[in-house]
Amino acid sequence: MNEPRVGYERAYAWRCGKIEFQDARLKLPEGALPIACAPSHTLRAALAICARHVMMVPGVAETEYAGEAAARLSEFAKLVEKIMEDKPWLSRQ
Repeated sequence: MNEPRVGYERAYAWRCGKIEFQDARLKLPEGALPIACAPSHTLRAALAICARHVMMVPGVAETEYAGEAAARLSEFAKLVEKIMEDKPWLSRQ
């Protein structure tokens, strides 16, 4: 796996669904669930398309079981990756 470059961010979520960002070169916080890693502006633009207004993973906070939350997060992460692939204009600053 390639090392993340300067200017790349990692988006991750907590079990409650809250999305946060960090420099991609840092270690993922314990208990955090990874979503995607990309140039900052691309990642944030992609998340703005599919996340709730307060940067929450849709459906995660409402789930009762951790397995269901993980499945919803996985679906969301795939959606973010697809948006970044399908919308090259997100890469432009």
